[in-house]
Amino acid sequence: MYIPPSTAASPLVVWLNGQRLPREQLPFPDGEVAAAIQTGLLHEQPGLIKTARAWRCVRCGNNDPHLFAAFPCARCGADCAYCRKCLVMGRISSCTHLVHVTMPLPSEPHEAPLVWDGTLSAAQAEAAQAVRQAVLDRSELIVWAVCGAGNEYISIELKIPLYFNILTMNINSSNQLLYNCLPS
Repeated sequence: MYIPPSTAASPLVVWLNGQRLPREQLPFPDGEVAAAIQTGLLHEQPGLIKTARAWRCVRCGNNDPHLFAAFPCARCGADCAYCRKCLVMGRISSCTHLVHVTMPLPSEPHEAPLVWDGTLSAAQAEAAQAVRQAVLDRSELIVWAVCGAGNEYISIELKIPLYFNILTMNINSSNQLLYNCLPS
């Protein structure tokens, strides 16, 4: 489906691009959302799909029957199943409808997405050096840092100039370089 440029610039389509959210969480008038669904710019689908075996969560892909539960739903008045696997992101139940953009908007290429002209703090520099050395030594290392501690700056520092060497080493040795940010 072709999205004309004037429509692609719609604030609703731009805001929702790349996301799959419950309809009630959209910060746009319901009439605007309904019109975008009717014109085919947005697609609405059930949050949970009943399969022959159990439920499947459309948001996280969970289909483990042990990770679904039921509750008396005030929205629809029935007992609704919900996914416990992605509950931390908000409840997706059998009466929830998820909305997403039908066709992703083209993104602009970045000339230098990993360029940063700042300076790491002493603790960040120490962590970056420890990770760099662990990769070179093929050893295990966990760096624990809360969100907002500058983890992305450390990763940028590691990717310049060792980014390709790290990827090559990890692919060849079947090691993994994990990068995770947990809420503080």
